[in-house]
Amino acid sequence: MKKGWIFLLIGLLVGSGAAVFAADDKDETREAVVHAEQLSESGYHLDAIVAYEKLLEENPGDKELKEKIAREYLLAGDGRTASDLLEEMSGGGNGREVSADIYCDLVCSYLENEDMESAIRILRQAKELYPENGKIDHLHRELRGMYESSALDYTPVRELDNGYMLAYNAEDQLCLMDPEGHEYPKQTVFDGMDDMITVEEGGKKTVLMSVYDLSSDKTERCNYRYVDKDGNMRVTPEGEYSYLGCPRDGKILFRDKEGWGYLDESMKDVGVRYEDATAFCENTAAVKENGRWRIISTEDLGAKDESNTVWYEDVVTDERKICSASGNVFVKTETGYRLVSPSGKALSEVYAEVRAFSGKDGVAAVKKNEKWGLIDAKGQETCPLRFEETASGDASMAAFRKGDRWGYIHKSGEIYVEPEFASAGRMSKDGKAYVTLGSAWQIRLLIAGEESITDE
Repeated sequence: MKKGWIFLLIGLLVGSGAAVFAADDKDETREAVVHAEQLSESGYHLDAIVAYEKLLEENPGDKELKEKIAREYLLAGDGRTASDLLEEMSGGGNGREVSADIYCDLVCSYLENEDMESAIRILRQAKELYPENGKIDHLHRELRGMYESSALDYTPVRELDNGYMLAYNAEDQLCLMDPEGHEYPKQTVFDGMDDMITVEEGGKKTVLMSVYDLSSDKTERCNYRYVDKDGNMRVTPEGEYSYLGCPRDGKILFRDKEGWGYLDESMKDVGVRYEDATAFCENTAAVKENGRWRIISTEDLGAKDESNTVWYEDVVTDERKICSASGNVFVKTETGYRLVSPSGKALSEVYAEVRAFSGKDGVAAVKKNEKWGLIDAKGQETCPLRFEETASGDASMAAFRKGDRWGYIHKSGEIYVEPEFASAGRMSKDGKAYVTLGSAWQIRLLIAGEESITDE
């Protein structure tokens, strides 16, 4: 964090102002306030603190004096003491009556402490309480595009759902990185993973993974198991699979020697096979028969009546073999790719290339005339097609490429983080993403973009 930038920001936000006292305050008290303000304006912040603290002894309940003392600590470069005092006044931002100025000072104190995450957390609260406050808006504008990073000694394999990453650690073991960049401990070493979901168990969220071990006696065979985030085995499904997904909408996508099919949640084969298929999501999937694709629901499995079926050349899936994360599906026709509803209604215009949605509230990358942009789940273009390349995003932020470097844009196309990364993953709603800076090691970022501060 650049100290000069912080002090410039503090200088823009803080002001002197006069403490408010009762009408019968003594003249010497007023003179003491003016003297303390003059010390502050002259840069003698420690002397100003002493002066204000003497006044506070006489007026122990005066909130403005407490705020002035915290502000002087901040201007003196002691962000830790300032944040301690302001946190006490604000209750840590736990819903108490707190002025916009206190919120602004608290954000500045966190920035001085190089604690970007806390600064954004408090600024989010301030933005919700004071959506039209000028000082808070100024902070919001100044923070956009700022980030902090920490190097992690891992080699990425692929990005997963909900901010998780599959990677090799320093011992060359395959591991699961959580959204905070921590490796999950595991009791079982596995060779690979095809899918994962986050499940609710006893009111808590845990990760369930579809992992496999390569058999030593028959390389075509994979021993599939479901394990939790700690590597503890949950179940080993019967059968020999070359692919096995996780349960979604009560169905589990698999591939065996007979083709693609589905298990129910009791691991029972529902008895259908396709040339290819996608996992269910939003009660929608796609299956391939006789070289063509059609969209189905869970009720359509095994149905023979195809008189009203709409067929497509292809469908677009993500790394989880899901085509319908947004509730709708990208399909390929003779003229190109477009977004359609499960019933086949066209929702977007035709594009030369597209990338699957990664979530219902996200945006998807689309390409036409050699330029990329973004559309939402309804098929509306939110970002003009003007970039060299864009990626789909989980929230309202998406990665974009300029030359050989990646940055981040808002779904409207406004640049929030200039392109400086060798690669850039999906950004979560709280502003976190995996990126690389010229090497395979992962860098954890916390981006102070608009959507990481508000849900507008």
